[in-house]
Amino acid sequence: MLCEEEWVLLEELCKLFKPFDKVTTYFSEIEYATISSILPIIHALKLIYRKKLKDKYNINDKEIIENDKDNYNDDVGKF
Repeated sequence: MLCEEEWVLLEELCKLFKPFDKVTTYFSEIEYATISSILPIIHALKLIYRKKLKDKYNINDKEIIENDKDNYNDDVGKF
C-alpha cells in the first residue's frame, strides 16, 4: 500500500506527463506525422516545461535557452 508521500509523488508525475499523453494520443490518431505538425508540438512542450522548470525549480530562462542551443547544435550535427 502506498503512503501519503508516494500518492503525492504519483499525482505530481501524472501532472508532469499529461502533455506527453495528449501528444501521444494526437499522433496515434493521425495517419501521417509531418514535420509541420511535429515542430509546433515540440515547441509547445518546450514552453510548457520551461514554465514548469521556472516556476517549480526557479531555473532561469537564460540557463534553459543555453541548454536548448547546446542540444539543438548536437542534434543538427547528427544530420
